[in-house]
Amino acid sequence: MPAESAHLKRVWSDPRMRLRFTTHARQEMANDGILESDVRHVITRNGVSWVEWKRDRLWHVEGLDVDGRSIRLVLAVDTVDIIVKLVTAMAL
Repeated sequence: MPAESAHLKRVWSDPRMRLRFTTHARQEMANDGILESDVRHVITRNGVSWVEWKRDRLWHVEGLDVDGRSIRLVLAVDTVDIIVKLVTAMAL
């Protein structure tokens, strides 16, 4: 999804960008041993693989963490307030 990937990279590179984590994301990260550095690594090196609509428009990003393990992130991107919210994360 090139348009969404380019949009995510623009938001991510904005110096005002804030990364937020839901409580659910923090729990899943702890369960799967995913660190914040893994999340940042995957977002900066991979594009959006698919989009789904729930309460928010959710973007899925898959890639390898810093140790080479495959993980999937589900993000909600707020372009007005420049926030990338991690909804959940999982090891694949």
